[in-house]
Amino acid sequence: MAEEFQFGDYDRTKVPDGLEGRKYSRHHVKVAGASYRADDVEAFLRAAEHCQASGLKFGVMLRREPTNSHDPNAIAVDGFWESSGFLRSRENSVMLGYIPADLARTIKERSTRNSLMAALLKNGWIGDEGGVAIDIAVFVTMD
Repeated sequence: MAEEFQFGDYDRTKVPDGLEGRKYSRHHVKVAGASYRADDVEAFLRAAEHCQASGLKFGVMLRREPTNSHDPNAIAVDGFWESSGFLRSRENSVMLGYIPADLARTIKERSTRNSLMAALLKNGWIGDEGGVAIDIAVFVTMD
């Protein structure tokens, strides 16, 4: 049975920490290449759901990959989550995929040295046949 994951961390008025009061562009995208990392994406979605219910930290981070042999504009999307142990918490992370290439190129063309990138997790799906998908909101400052 297909499963849908909604994350309360995201709403249309929310802005990532550090971007308050700055001019930014917002882009709603489906993470590209998630199907090639289906096991990691499924593990992340299940962990994020647990974190949301338990009050633990989770989310997505953007990471430029200027040495990517396929696309020097590539921007990777990593998922992270906190797991609590008996004595201490631990942060975990997996690569989920990439920002779509056309948006990554636009971000590169319009960015300055002072531009910041951030993302918020919106929702995700695990399909009956093993397919996965993740939607995020990408924010890029315009200074």
